[in-house]
Amino acid sequence: MTTNMIDETDAKQLAASRISDYLSAHGYQIAANTRITGESGVEHTFDLVAKRNDGFTTRTMAVAIITGGNQEAESSAVFNFANKAFDTGINERVLVAIPGLTPETKNLAEKQRIRVFDKEKLETLLATPVPASIDLGKSKLASREDLVARLGELGYTVKERAHLRGKSGIEHTFDIVARDMPQECMVTTAPAFISRVPSI
Repeated sequence: MTTNMIDETDAKQLAASRISDYLSAHGYQIAANTRITGESGVEHTFDLVAKRNDGFTTRTMAVAIITGGNQEAESSAVFNFANKAFDTGINERVLVAIPGLTPETKNLAEKQRIRVFDKEKLETLLATPVPASIDLGKSKLASREDLVARLGELGYTVKERAHLRGKSGIEHTFDIVARDMPQECMVTTAPAFISRVPSI
């Protein structure tokens, strides 16, 4: 029993270290086991909090790392993580489950707008090449084409004249939709008019 607990702790620490390295290489500043006070006044601890400002958007992402295998414990972890992220106003939520979650818990997490990575999906992500570091705030954007090119260089997948359906069921058209794990950035005609929507 003690050996399993040590193994689980080691697995979580290794995953946290590798995820931190990956996010750091993508321009994020990482804080491990960091505490944030929520709107409720309660102080919450997150396994990892990653922040990045690329001169175009400022992003904050919370990462929870759990060991899967017990549906009741998994569900509790999902609800706990979702509540902490909601209270602290963090919309980007990533749950890493080693080796994975039950299908029921994964579905629950996705309903809570949490992006889930099992061991296999995490390995695939960590193996992807790191895009060049570019600060859009220092880039000269003379045209729409320049903006699309720079977003691509930052690692976004860009679609112009994109149509997305909202919660109301109404379809909206955006000049540019730039997708980057685990969120979308929606751009109208100028960088100043940018809103962010979870990619779930």
